[in-house]
Order: sequence, then C-alpha cells, then structure tokens
Amino acid sequence: MKQHTENRRRLKFGRVQPTPRPWKRSEERYLGIRMDPEVARLIGRHPAVVAEHRRQLGIAAVRQRRAWTLAEDRLL
Repeated sequence: MKQHTENRRRLKFGRVQPTPRPWKRSEERYLGIRMDPEVARLIGRHPAVVAEHRRQLGIAAVRQRRAWTLAEDRLL
C-alpha cells in the first residue's frame, strides 16, 4: 500500500523527498566542537545538512589548523 501511494506521488509530483528526521540534543552537542564532515560521519547525516543546521543555530564552524613548521616560524 505504501509503495503504491509513493509511486502515485512520484508520477504526479516527481521525486518526493523524505521528511528529515529531527535533531537530537546529543547530535547538536557536536556542532561547533568538531568539523562538519566528522559530525556528519558520527551521526549519519550528510555534511551539507550538518553545516546548514549549524548555521541556522548561529554556531561558528570549526576550522582545522596545522601547526607552523620551524622554517615558517623563522620567517617571522
């Protein structure tokens, strides 16, 4: 029955996007602490979805920075 209804909707409207699942507080705790791709992998969501939700909440992105090499330090 569900498949029949879904097929009718696809014929009428085209591809139907599934309703996104709500965010849990335990998932939102990672936002702003870890990088978006890492959060996405941990909670099973697409990285773009994680980034958009983080922006909607007004949380700044985490950027990975590498340490300066000794040669770069000497240039200063």
